[in-house]
Amino acid sequence: MHHPASFISDQFYSKNVRDLQVRHLRLASPGDPVYHCAALMAKEKVSCLFIGNSPQEIVGYITDITLRDRLLAQRLPSEIPVSQIMEFDMVSIHPDTSLVEALILMFQTKSRYLLVKEGEDYIGWISRTKILTEQSQGPFMFIQSVKEARQITELEHKWARMPEIIHLLSSRGMKASLINQIITTVADTVTQRVIERVFKEIGSAPAKFVFFVLGSEGRGELTLKTDQDNAIIYEDKANEHREEVRAYFLDFATRVSTALDQIGIVFCEGELMAMNPKWTHSLSHWKRNYDSWISDASQETA
Repeated sequence: MHHPASFISDQFYSKNVRDLQVRHLRLASPGDPVYHCAALMAKEKVSCLFIGNSPQEIVGYITDITLRDRLLAQRLPSEIPVSQIMEFDMVSIHPDTSLVEALILMFQTKSRYLLVKEGEDYIGWISRTKILTEQSQGPFMFIQSVKEARQITELEHKWARMPEIIHLLSSRGMKASLINQIITTVADTVTQRVIERVFKEIGSAPAKFVFFVLGSEGRGELTLKTDQDNAIIYEDKANEHREEVRAYFLDFATRVSTALDQIGIVFCEGELMAMNPKWTHSLSHWKRNYDSWISDASQETA
């Protein structure tokens, strides 16, 4: 019978690039000003941006380091075309290449990123960090691999591996309280990725807000047998915008909770979730609720 550690390791050595969720290509045109490209990288939360007029015509790329070394350190203005600072030494790889070969190629070429090319088309890109986190058995590198995930299906796959990770940690004698904190950290990271995904679907929030978790996750004591407990507080807005702001956050909460349920962090049976209108309110409304809870000594009046 395989020990969990060797099982994870064996999985890595049998995987190809195709088995990982490659990142979608984010493109800018060669004539775009550098500040526009930096803003796009910030919005998409990527450290690498490819330059070209189409996925078939990629002519270069920039990274965070490119911006540091070729723009800021040279004191160049951010209005210049990105073509003046972009890098050209792109390395591409076929999706059927093994992860081991991909890592070797990256270290040989000193590349932190690889374009994934099938036929004549570039279908995405992959980072060295993403491949390395797949290779590691450690819980903290696993958390890093969750941070690298972006698609709901990929997050679902990561959460499904949690029992295997927990078995490995407990077999090595890790304290239950620390294991709880690791599960909580992974669940928090999954939720953050889901929230970013929902922002892409419906746009950024129309008001400042807090999406907060309650119960065992809020206390940092999460176990694998858990459900969702969350709520939203958003800032007060003028009367004419009140309904549209509320409608946004209820839609937002429904999308977040539905995605979490698909991933495996299931709906709360008692409906203590932000998608329930009882648990999504403006700050002033929450204050009134809280006052009434204190005076009534009952939370049933939410």
